[in-house]
Amino acid sequence: SGASSYNLQGNHIKFYNYSGGNTKIENDSTSSQTVSFGFGSESPGNNMDITAQNGTLTFDSAYFDDAGVYLAVHANNGNTVNFFAPINNGSATAKVSLDGGVSCIFGAANNYTGETDINAGGLGIGSSGSMNSSGTIYVGYGSTPTTSAGLTLLSAGGGQTLANP
Repeated sequence: SGASSYNLQGNHIKFYNYSGGNTKIENDSTSSQTVSFGFGSESPGNNMDITAQNGTLTFDSAYFDDAGVYLAVHANNGNTVNFFAPINNGSATAKVSLDGGVSCIFGAANNYTGETDINAGGLGIGSSGSMNSSGTIYVGYGSTPTTSAGLTLLSAGGGQTLANP
């Protein structure tokens, strides 16, 4: 908490949680933080939580899912979570959920084939971003439908397409 901007670097890391809770990466400082190592979940039944609590959180190395759980992205106070590297299936099908008013940007070609649930907040697809065409996107769906969820194509130069194949 209260840390200045920092870039955490290294090799791929698999997160395990044997206590029954979700594994988590959280920015609790007011500064922007960047994670520059690939990471993934290996704990079946426990989501991988990403939270921009008080400042922006950026990932510039890939995520992989070996557990078949949600990459659950959250934020408070309209903070942003950026994925500038792909979200991939590992040995399981990756899924993404956006909650808590997060502003999430996909700035890479994602390869995961699971669903994307935009329950609250918004997902922006950047000019270098894309999603696998076999995944379903749910906007404002879930147990309590909401109007506080959105999907935006962010390329100022055009050239992006949203299609239902």
